[in-house]
Amino acid sequence: MSSWRFTRFQRVAFEKCKLVDTDWTSAQMKDVTFTDCDLSDAQFSQCSMERVHFSGCTLDRLKGLPSLSGASMDPTDALSLTYQLAAAMGISVREMRADSC
Repeated sequence: MSSWRFTRFQRVAFEKCKLVDTDWTSAQMKDVTFTDCDLSDAQFSQCSMERVHFSGCTLDRLKGLPSLSGASMDPTDALSLTYQLAAAMGISVREMRADSC
């Protein structure tokens, strides 16, 4: 539970950090890596990201998903965001029942 609002990060590596419920609003990130970090409930609204990479992170209930534009992440991290990204785009994810066709 910390605030990094309006902070500029350049050539920074976060490794095995517990960054739960952190606020990164309007942060500027360039050449930043997050490795094995817990970013559950983090707020990324209005961030700018250039060469930012997420690897092995917990990304539950992130806020400000559109501001992740410009970032890259390992496939496992990207898969963990599937439902959140769908919801942010207004897509409902649900199973089709065999008898409903």
